Amino acid sequence: MEVDEIIEEIKRKHKGNFKTLWMIYSKHKRFLKSLQLWFAVGFSIAFLLLSFFCVNDSVNIIVIIGSIVNKILAIMPTILGFSLTGYVLFIGFGSSDFLENITEQNDLGFSFFQHFSSIFAWCVLVQSITLILSFIVSFIIDLNIQCKYALIVNYIVLFIILLLTFYSLFLIMRFVLNMFNFSQEVQYNYTEKRLVAKIERKKKQMETTKKNSFANKIIEIIKILWK
Repeated sequence: MEVDEIIEEIKRKHKGNFKTLWMIYSKHKRFLKSLQLWFAVGFSIAFLLLSFFCVNDSVNIIVIIGSIVNKILAIMPTILGFSLTGYVLFIGFGSSDFLENITEQNDLGFSFFQHFSSIFAWCVLVQSITLILSFIVSFIIDLNIQCKYALIVNYIVLFIILLLTFYSLFLIMRFVLNMFNFSQEVQYNYTEKRLVAKIERKKKQMETTKKNSFANKIIEIIKILWK
């Protein structure tokens, strides 16, 4: 591969767009294997079925949607602020030596730093979409728009809102675990660095001791010969 092609490939993998984010995040089928996603789907279906058997008109469904949306608009900005703060700390943390270690690309073409960054970015993105969609739904509810298929539409909107809400909440646990994993990586990196430095010091001490011992022996021999 020529130098220009290598540079283009590097640029392609370092673009700051959604396509690159999804390309990194979806490695190893991370999205489909996410427990947070499937827990969110399960809770959403269970809640939807409960609403289906307990509520049989679009007006009451609107009330449920409005209640959920109001809760999201109340708590999601705080959650999003927490996530953004953690993401900023992750991006700006670490010395140049540490960053050099975690930005080394693996066999899949992406570094540990890129993988962790994609997880943080995904959490923030999902929570942002949930907040924006909730604001739009709240605005539409206030308009009191009439629709022939209102009941079906309301159930679809309810499921989407529930799915995004539960997914955003469950992602908080993933976010906290990622912060812990990152702290473990930092601890490992600096522990390894201290261990290597300690071994190097011991080697130097042993070499110095050997030199001093050899020098002392020579001095003793010279003293004996001089006598």
